Amino acid sequence: LDSVHGYIRIEEKYVKNVIDTEHFQRLRRIEQTSTRAIFPSARHDRFIHSLGVFHLGSKIVENLSKYYNSKEIGFNLDVIFNSYRAACLLHDVAHSPFSHTFEDYFDNNKGKLRNILKDIVGSKEFSDDWDNSSDRSVPHERMSAIVAITVYRDFLEKINNSYIELLARMIVGLYYRDTTIEEKNFRNAMIDLIHGDVIDADGLDYVCRDAWASGYSTTRVDIERLVSSI
Repeated sequence: LDSVHGYIRIEEKYVKNVIDTEHFQRLRRIEQTSTRAIFPSARHDRFIHSLGVFHLGSKIVENLSKYYNSKEIGFNLDVIFNSYRAACLLHDVAHSPFSHTFEDYFDNNKGKLRNILKDIVGSKEFSDDWDNSSDRSVPHERMSAIVAITVYRDFLEKINNSYIELLARMIVGLYYRDTTIEEKNFRNAMIDLIHGDVIDADGLDYVCRDAWASGYSTTRVDIERLVSSI
């Protein structure tokens, strides 16, 4: 029962293979923000935020499934949606203590985490796209993608039927540069729905959650309408 979204329902495979692991449980002790000097009541953590993003991502997938199916669209949507939901759950799995305060210590050797992630993904297209695009990622996202793939790879590939490369792209916000293929355009849209500039599952959760936890009065965000309109 979440104070922001109400009841969050999560399938057993995610609970058993991801949420109940030590890497994910440590998020209970990671502050969501570093603003408690100003907002003392903002005691929320990355654990419930990750569950909230997963919840919103699941609602987005549920809504999109009403309009698109693999047979009509011509490519496998299930594996894309599985990758998206897994990315929503794991997008902050390696977040550093005190929110972003210590984040630079992850990657003070500029580019090291990028190279590690490129090696782990093992895709020439992934490496080429990253080398020839503006880097939209921050250190904890690169580290989260590394942890997600190395720690949870068996679950992602064998149980959840996910694309490893696509999950990494979703977490770090790396679009496909080749937009001549319709499936890659669709994948880019899904990347945008977790790592976008306007409306995405991550942003929708923390905007509402930070306002609730801090007590700061702001404009109400109608999540149900936004998600149902995607």
